[in-house]
Amino acid sequence: MNKDDFLAQLDAYLYTLTTEERESAVSYYREYLEEAGADAYAAIEALGSPQSVAERIIQELNEGRVSYAEEMHTDYSYISPDGNGSSPSGNHLGRTILVICLTFPIWITILSIWFAVAVSLFCIPLAFAAVTIAAPVQGIMNYADGMPGQGLWYIGIGITSLGILLLLWKLCWNCVKYSALGIGGLIRKCVNLLMGKE
Repeated sequence: MNKDDFLAQLDAYLYTLTTEERESAVSYYREYLEEAGADAYAAIEALGSPQSVAERIIQELNEGRVSYAEEMHTDYSYISPDGNGSSPSGNHLGRTILVICLTFPIWITILSIWFAVAVSLFCIPLAFAAVTIAAPVQGIMNYADGMPGQGLWYIGIGITSLGILLLLWKLCWNCVKYSALGIGGLIRKCVNLLMGKE
């Protein structure tokens, strides 16, 4: 069962809830499965059938122990015995801010190095693109000025640069793209860990 099928069936089994509660519950599991990424199938198996998940949600709501937040986030809001709601992410907010401040030299260094490498990887194809255009122009000018050997040399450099550009641009782009996605995923996992999310 894929993610869309699981969410569609879950939504159908939650028909007894209000529209707001149903949308909040489905949104919570959609975000959970999106964060699982390639492991979404394993995450679905770990959750169980959509029917059993729906039954757990309905039971928890009926018991008054859990209600879904009405705000944009989809964290559980636990109702304490005195009736005051508290969010598990709120309990960890101070610790998260403290850890971010204390580890500032580490993560800013990592991000700076990544940014420098990304800019370098982006500039390599640009340099070859510039040579691909400039060298043949210079070659044609030299050829017109009566220096055919030098002109052909520059034209050859332009053609060679074009070949290297065609080989490198996709590699450089993928390196920048996937490293950015990897760093973003790592940051999200670290923040979720600090905030007490699964």
